[in-house]
Amino acid sequence: MVADFDTVCDPAKLFDLIQSERITLIELVPVVMKELLEYVKSLSPKQRALPHLEFAMATGESVPVALVNQWLNTYPQVPVVNAYGPTEAADDICQYTVAQPLPADARSVPIGYPLA
Repeated sequence: MVADFDTVCDPAKLFDLIQSERITLIELVPVVMKELLEYVKSLSPKQRALPHLEFAMATGESVPVALVNQWLNTYPQVPVVNAYGPTEAADDICQYTVAQPLPADARSVPIGYPLA
């Protein structure tokens, strides 16, 4: 399922879609991930649960270490996949899965190794 522009721009709508449709993988640019996390702060732990979500993929721009750590502190069971690829191709050529918070002094999130 691909969310429309209005849904992606509204963190509450996006969260409701992820929850109601039992989405297992989300692929978001970091700014949308940040807005989604800001929204879920207003929810109780029970309300913010996303039991079907298996991966959160950050793509499209560099994802900050602090954002990855914030995600993993909120959803420790949902790893962040940092995806990297050239803009002109719109394909991911590298991916790195972060399942545990990175050290606070880390300067960047690894991009992994080339995909086969």
